Amino acid sequence: SGPVSDWEVVPDAQSDAHVLKAVLEVQKFWTHGAIDPSQLTAARVRQRGAGRRTKTNTDLEVHIQCGEVVYKAAIKGEGNPKIRDPVHGRIWVTQLCVVCSKDDNEDNLLLCGTDDPDAPLQGCERSHHTYCVGIDEVPEDDWFCSKCKAK
Repeated sequence: SGPVSDWEVVPDAQSDAHVLKAVLEVQKFWTHGAIDPSQLTAARVRQRGAGRRTKTNTDLEVHIQCGEVVYKAAIKGEGNPKIRDPVHGRIWVTQLCVVCSKDDNEDNLLLCGTDDPDAPLQGCERSHHTYCVGIDEVPEDDWFCSKCKAK
């Protein structure tokens, strides 16, 4: 299959044909309404092997802004497009940490908010690593970021 290239930024993500085609695939799994190109805040691409870019040799990452939350949609150039799983599937969506803009260490990611629809404070549903906000472990109870606590 050949070497994997470095990630390259896609300069005009909102109008790039490859990015928009990948977003159509992501839309099948998306639960936050229709994705408008204006929601695309960033994209990058890498290729495995030589020759022209194809669906099977090109990986894309697309950042999608939905309200205050930024999601990262990863589209692998291989795998089953019907499975939303990073090992066996082609497409998966994660949420970036507001502080460091990374989606790694998922076990340490907190979501600001509550499941209680009657709670006076609902939260912003943005993601934060425990270590980025200065706590040692994921709390058992609802957790709210400093921005929401200040409201």
